Amino acid sequence: MTYRSLLATFFLALPVLLTACVDGSGTPDLISSAAFVDFGSIAPGETAVGVVTVTNVGTAAAEVGQPTISGDVDNVFALVSDQWPLELESGASVEVSLSFAPSTQGSWTGTLSFDAAPSDAISGGGGGTVAALGSSVVTVALIGRS
Repeated sequence: MTYRSLLATFFLALPVLLTACVDGSGTPDLISSAAFVDFGSIAPGETAVGVVTVTNVGTAAAEVGQPTISGDVDNVFALVSDQWPLELESGASVEVSLSFAPSTQGSWTGTLSFDAAPSDAISGGGGGTVAALGSSVVTVALIGRS
C-alpha cells in the first residue's frame, strides 16, 4: 500500500470514526418542506393559514424546542399548534401550522426557526439542557401582504 492510498483510506474513514467517537448514536438533522411560506395578499382583519413540514433526516431522535418567529412581524405571524417541545424520531416528520393575520395594510416578512438537539443531550446541573454536538437548526422565511 502506498502512502497516498493509505492517506486516502484514512480520510475516507475519518467521518465514520468521528461520528463513532463524538456520539455513537448519531445526530439529528432537520429539514423543512419549503424554504418559505408565502401567505399571499389578504385583506386586513382576515387570516390566512400556511403549513410547513419539518423532517428529521438525521440518525438520532431530536428534541425540538418551541419554534421562534422573528423579523418585521408586528405579531401578524403566529404558530397555530402548541405541541412544543416534542421528540422527533429519525425519519419522522411534523406538520407546523402558521397563521398570518394583518390588522392594517402593508407587507411583512419574518423567519420561523427550529432548533433541535439530540434527545439524549446531557442535562446541566441548573436544570437546563446543554447544547450538544450534533444540534440542528432550520429556518423558513415567512411572507405576507395585505
